[in-house]
Amino acid sequence: MKLLLDEYHQVIVKRLEYLIDFYVQFEHIRPFQDGNGRVGRLLFFKECLNHSIVPFVI
Repeated sequence: MKLLLDEYHQVIVKRLEYLIDFYVQFEHIRPFQDGNGRVGRLLFFKECLNHSIVPFVI
């Protein structure tokens, strides 16, 4: 998880493809016992809004 977040913070311009890749990697790690999908979708939605990308429901 730390490696994923370190890599995420190094990328300056975050495009939709990168955010999707981050979401997939996050879901693969499954850092929580429950709620990983909900947290992952929330992070994806939030980051889309932060980077002026129109979010969509996964």
